Amino acid sequence: MAEKTTNTTTEQIIVQISRNVKKYRLMRKMTQFDLASAIGIEAQYYGQLERGERHFQIDKIIKICSVLQVGIQDLVELTPVDSSRKSSARHTLERLLPLFGSCSDTGLSEEQLLALEKFITEILPLIK
Repeated sequence: MAEKTTNTTTEQIIVQISRNVKKYRLMRKMTQFDLASAIGIEAQYYGQLERGERHFQIDKIIKICSVLQVGIQDLVELTPVDSSRKSSARHTLERLLPLFGSCSDTGLSEEQLLALEKFITEILPLIK
């Protein structure tokens, strides 16, 4: 029987981002004003973002990650989906890889093929 877990909702992701940004900001001993200035926004607006009153835009998340020296995966902890979806992704990968042939046939490096495999087996199952 497939193991089931609850998928992370959009609202949960927004809360996670806000909490984790604050956590990493405090770890870096930065004030809200410091981080707001570093990413080019007003401190009041930043405070609303951190409190979850407004939503972070992706460009701001990228700037925050750069300033705080963290990856996006550090801000968002996605809940894995059930194993049957992972199994389906693995099956998709097994069907697709022969189409790529060897690395030299596709023009893709081994590193790119490994990234493709990771996307199909780990990221794709998280997308609804």
